[in-house]
Amino acid sequence: MVLAQPAQAARTQLGVFGAWAALRDTRPTLTCYVIAEIPNSLSGKRRGPNYLSVAIAPRRGIEAQIHWAAGFPIADEHPVSLTAGDRRFTLLPRGESAWRRTLQPTRRSSTACAACAA
Repeated sequence: MVLAQPAQAARTQLGVFGAWAALRDTRPTLTCYVIAEIPNSLSGKRRGPNYLSVAIAPRRGIEAQIHWAAGFPIADEHPVSLTAGDRRFTLLPRGESAWRRTLQPTRRSSTACAACAA
């Protein structure tokens, strides 16, 4: 997986693990991401890139911010439902993206935050 990086970003790729990648960004503040491209399931439809990411930003108190870049406009008045395994999340749409601010901290996410901050 190759991800485009803005010229001014201080983003470092930490590794690629099958279908997903881990990144660390130090601007404007330390943030770590896991990101995966989602296969296009709308055959024949024009759309932009389709990605799902989870961000960890320890200094901003963010332990698991979910972001979906849909690649097509989403109606702002309709929440988006995301199912991952047996968990369901409600994301708030804006433009071509949908967000969930944060999840409940877990021991795993706290360990990931500590690793990101190191």
